[in-house]
Amino acid sequence: MRKNIYCALTALGAILFAAGLVLAFLPQAYWEAFFIRPDLAPFGIGFLGVMLLLNGYTELCYKKTRQEMIEENDERNTAIRHSAMAAAFEAMNLLLGLALVTLALLGYLHHVAFFTLIACYLLANLVYLIRRQQLRRQQ
Repeated sequence: MRKNIYCALTALGAILFAAGLVLAFLPQAYWEAFFIRPDLAPFGIGFLGVMLLLNGYTELCYKKTRQEMIEENDERNTAIRHSAMAAAFEAMNLLLGLALVTLALLGYLHHVAFFTLIACYLLANLVYLIRRQQLRRQQ
């Protein structure tokens, strides 16, 4: 199942990269109505494609050894990994909130970007609260 996800991710990355290349060489008159900043659209789409392509490809090509699989499923390593993710989430939560408020007050953040990032911030916190309640009920 995981392999199918990474294959789809790699294929989507290749399609987006190709779309970015096509947009870069096509005249802007054909597609500029679809984007707010048509000068940046090919770079953004192509860069997203490259990121997805490389992420999927590296996951497909990397084969874990038996020892690595055992260590990955070890309870201590899992607890360490979960603790590190929790600390990273708390830091990201604080820093993203501070960055959003600072950039909004200084006028460097467009309304669409601001509300998109706020929605992501609130959604991440909602997932955290729901998951925390589920884990409390299990205890």
